[in-house]
Amino acid sequence: DEVTQGNDWYFRTIFTASDQGALLANYINKILKHETAYLIFDQDAFGTALATAFVHATKKLGMTVKHQWSFKNTEANSVEESINQMVTTLQANPEPTVIFLAAHISEGAKIAIALKQLHHIQIVGPNSLAGNAFIEELRKTPQERSQPGYYSDGIYVASPYLSDIAGERAQQFEEAYIAKYQEEPLSYEATY
Repeated sequence: DEVTQGNDWYFRTIFTASDQGALLANYINKILKHETAYLIFDQDAFGTALATAFVHATKKLGMTVKHQWSFKNTEANSVEESINQMVTTLQANPEPTVIFLAAHISEGAKIAIALKQLHHIQIVGPNSLAGNAFIEELRKTPQERSQPGYYSDGIYVASPYLSDIAGERAQQFEEAYIAKYQEEPLSYEATY
């Protein structure tokens, strides 16, 4: 958030991490109809901003964040230790619930893979999990390669751009982009 906040020389083409955290808390409560949630987040600026806004929004909504785990993606075993603690806790509580995954692509994929074994968990994540890079990270596993969607199906993510519903101008942009670069644009390219 601090990159553009109070800075006359920078602007955003997409929402802030804090905006996403609040939006996704509301989505979990009002659309998915959960009164409780779990949270795992990266302790960097992105993950912390997401987590702080998420917790703040859940309090305003009267929701409960049952448990929080955090990790430092710069420390070798931090992600795996947090995942193991999270899975152990969630296995002991088999009631259907949702977890907000405030992480980057690589760590988000590791967490999504670990949570697949827990069928009672719904995953919600930020825009970092909305692109092809996240899916490509999941495709490194034999399960996702042999059955596309094995890990990714059912994950809710924030995205500032959905080409399927973006209108004629967006469709024209996407066609021109694909013609030039031989790949679909990410939300960053489209919003820019």
